[in-house]
Amino acid sequence: MRYYVAAAAMILGALDMFSTGDSAQEKRGPGLPFGKSLGSIPFEVVEQNGSVGWKISGRGEVAVESLMAGLASAKGQLVTYSASATGSRKQSVPYVAPESGRVVSGEGLSLYVSDLLASVLLTIISPVEGRILVISTHEAAAYSEPATLELLPGLAPELWVTLQVPLKFQSQRELSRLTLGGSYALVSTRSSPGNLLVSGRADHVRRLMAVITAADEPSLNDQYVVAYSLSSNESRDAAAVALHSLFPVPSKKVLSAEGGVVVESSNPPKLTVSAPASGTVLLVRATRADHEAVMRVIEALKP
Repeated sequence: MRYYVAAAAMILGALDMFSTGDSAQEKRGPGLPFGKSLGSIPFEVVEQNGSVGWKISGRGEVAVESLMAGLASAKGQLVTYSASATGSRKQSVPYVAPESGRVVSGEGLSLYVSDLLASVLLTIISPVEGRILVISTHEAAAYSEPATLELLPGLAPELWVTLQVPLKFQSQRELSRLTLGGSYALVSTRSSPGNLLVSGRADHVRRLMAVITAADEPSLNDQYVVAYSLSSNESRDAAAVALHSLFPVPSKKVLSAEGGVVVESSNPPKLTVSAPASGTVLLVRATRADHEAVMRVIEALKP
């Protein structure tokens, strides 16, 4: 009988120990306490300027689902996955930081996570306040926000946007080839009539726009029209006379008159000037180099 009593006491004691452990876990609650990672993410959780952040040190890898669990805890938001991104939850992304550590917090936390996810062609968006959606970069354009060139500089860097870029000189095909064959992990480009349709993360689109602007220039020998606005009709007429003097129309030359057939040769004019009947605008068609000369002439004629 004594043996049965002792065995029952041992069982009750064990049950009490498990109950105490569960209670402690409930008191601690989910999430990542400061200074610890609990095995979820290999970063130290800290507070900087009133925001939760991570102190990242050394190098290693972190699973996508662990990374998103850490972001959910730091931001206090729910995380969901799209159908195409669900299969990538178990993948790992590499990170590298100084051995002394680097703290990322506030708005920079989402941007850093987005950068890490790009290595496995994933990204994050916030379609609803308080929620984070993990999606494939290939489907990000469908979730992007419409934007304009005027609004682009002020947009949050991690926001996915789509905008139309009007082209002046270069063809859509050439610029699509320039932007790495039409698509890459964070920015994709598609042609639409008269425009280039660009979709990607706002900070990458801003950098791509600098490339497109620099590339969308006429070649040295291509002629194009520029409208120059002058201060008065007199200034416009004076500029037209000066340009005609500096860029005379080439004369035609007879190359052959054999058999009664006259063959004439004439090079196209380097510069064509048109002064509309009203207004102070001077229309000039010229190459890029000649337009630079036109601007110097107009500047020289200013009072």
